[in-house]
Amino acid sequence: PEWKSIANTHSEMTPFATQDGTSTVKFMKMNCVDFLPTCKEQGIRQFPTLRLYKRDGTFVNFQGKRSSEAVVQFLEQQLASSHGMTVSHHSVFAEGCRVKGALKVPRIAGSFQ
Repeated sequence: PEWKSIANTHSEMTPFATQDGTSTVKFMKMNCVDFLPTCKEQGIRQFPTLRLYKRDGTFVNFQGKRSSEAVVQFLEQQLASSHGMTVSHHSVFAEGCRVKGALKVPRIAGSFQ
């Protein structure tokens, strides 16, 4: 589908102008068959549902044509009028996390990723 190609092209790679500087957007998907309670709680009734979630917890639904140009235009318009969308991290976060430990869980069918 077109939205997967949009996500692959723009997720965390394309800088968008905001009122505070620039910001990137991270595309995520959720399987509403496996996470039905969460989808119901969020009011997701059609698939795929495209939303721009903001740092304050609010979101804007995308209602346009499902094309790369329309999604990018939506993001540009929404982010251009937004405050608080830029994030700055301490330089240590450029390396990523180093986690070490053990996780004990009951054996069940499936995989852990």
